[in-house]
Amino acid sequence: MIKFVKLAFLNNYRRISRTILAVIGIMIGIAALIVLVSVVDGMYKNMSDTISQMQGLMVYKADIYSPVFGTLDSSYESKLKSVQGVDKVIPEMMHVIGEIDNKKTTFGGPGNTPVLIGTKPSDFKYSTYGTMTKKIIKGSKLIDSDKGRVLISDKMADDLKKTVGSRIRFDGKNLTVKGIFEADSSFADKIFITTPDEIRDIYDIPADQVGFFTVLPLNASETTKLKSIIEFRFDDLQARISQELIDQIGGILNNLKMLVIIVSIVAAIVAGIGVINTMLMSVMERTKEIGTLKSVGWTRENIITLILLESVFVGIIGGVLGLLLGYAGSYYIVEVIGFPSFITFATAAKSFAFAFFIGLVGGIYPAYIASKQDPVEALRVE
Repeated sequence: MIKFVKLAFLNNYRRISRTILAVIGIMIGIAALIVLVSVVDGMYKNMSDTISQMQGLMVYKADIYSPVFGTLDSSYESKLKSVQGVDKVIPEMMHVIGEIDNKKTTFGGPGNTPVLIGTKPSDFKYSTYGTMTKKIIKGSKLIDSDKGRVLISDKMADDLKKTVGSRIRFDGKNLTVKGIFEADSSFADKIFITTPDEIRDIYDIPADQVGFFTVLPLNASETTKLKSIIEFRFDDLQARISQELIDQIGGILNNLKMLVIIVSIVAAIVAGIGVINTMLMSVMERTKEIGTLKSVGWTRENIITLILLESVFVGIIGGVLGLLLGYAGSYYIVEVIGFPSFITFATAAKSFAFAFFIGLVGGIYPAYIASKQDPVEALRVE
């Protein structure tokens, strides 16, 4: 059996050019699948890691997907405080940044787009994103009396070549870096923290408007109950706990992942056609050889097994190289482009299994054609 497997493996080297082309097709398809899926998984992981630290509820307008797309009247602060079971209500601002230092930013999807967060500094310990300010590694935290100040992540400090005291221009207004915090995810990398008044000033938002409220319950175990009460009393508001926000983002990213998988499958099908073509050409060129094998006692099953093994080896080699290229591509995306990337064992295993499947399916028809050859007719072929 070992000699049989060895023969199948070495047969692929007899027509090395065609084998290489078939392998390259599979390799590219698998690498594309790994890279694209890893980016989607990386975005989800970074978003969920940050949002899972959120305290209480995030309350914002009912008819929008995210607080960056609308504002609320500040009068809701007192209304929410009057709800039974509410401990604290923290008004916050959130706005997508269009330009940094007069350079347009790139929209990278959820969790990968620069965002300016505005929270009263004395409320940081209660706010949705306040956990980030606990990790100031240079400079100092914001205080309520600060004007024109901002906190930035260590990643942004490196990318923008900024340090404490540097000025950064956000959509036409300069802010001075007061502190640099250590970001624990690529989502946190893109967040800039300032006060609500600075955001209102930059984006001409009225003083009586806020982006959202962080609502803390008196009893953490009754967060879900408090959510129901708020949404019942205020039909123009929606309240989201951390897991709901994670699920909401996960739903969008899962749709994106499905699109990615479909595109990759199309590429893999093209690669599979290449395998079929390679194996068919091999069978046609080896007609006399196959006839000889049959004449010395090889059965149809032996011929089918040989051709399938040759095809499977093409899939395996393409899968291994695709995994390596996929890991390299993911590393490049993280280190050079700055997109989050996270390759799970399941993604790698499924991608390799898919390559194996392409090789196996690509060899079925050629193996069938080879097994049907009549040994007498095959030996007559010149």
